[in-house]
Amino acid sequence: MLALNKHSASTAQLALIASIISEWDHVSRRIFVLRKVYDFDHAEIAARMGMSAHRVFEHLASIAKRLADSPLADMDRVTRGYPRPN
Repeated sequence: MLALNKHSASTAQLALIASIISEWDHVSRRIFVLRKVYDFDHAEIAARMGMSAHRVFEHLASIAKRLADSPLADMDRVTRGYPRPN
């Protein structure tokens, strides 16, 4: 039963992530996927994207802020058992 709940939460999280990033520009989506799915570092992403590693860092900081302000952050707190901050 517990595994099913974890699996359901993971599926729901993936659906929410897909929904959130579908609204982003192409560059942000690509950087997010290269970092989170393929585990590329800043330099690898920069080389693939034709930009500086510092610019990649700025994009990732912006992405982190958008995710922290999204419903995904609330879902993560719930699945980990953390209360919502006031």
